Amino acid sequence: MLAADALFVPGSDDPQYTASKIYPYLLAQKPLLAIFHQQSTAVKVIRSCSSQSSVVTFPENNIKAKLQIREILNQWANFSTTKNLLDRKNFEEFTAKQMTRKQTAVFEAIVKQ
Repeated sequence: MLAADALFVPGSDDPQYTASKIYPYLLAQKPLLAIFHQQSTAVKVIRSCSSQSSVVTFPENNIKAKLQIREILNQWANFSTTKNLLDRKNFEEFTAKQMTRKQTAVFEAIVKQ
């Protein structure tokens, strides 16, 4: 990923699908095009952590989506890419440390019952 000029994340039209691989993609800080169902949690993660990433969602107007993807790919083909900065503050919520803290809280609540 780090050697790439840009990254593409093909998601799913399933609203329940969440790509666990999205975190390393964001950490690579490369131009990013992702396609997911609009209710996928991946959309929220990408948009909150990387405002420069391009997210196309289902169900979206097909013509609009095609034009958006074509524009992005044309930019990439013309080497019009810039570093995709990661919002570290927003990303903190998704780090292993924070996820472990949340899981630990669940177990502690169970033990206290």
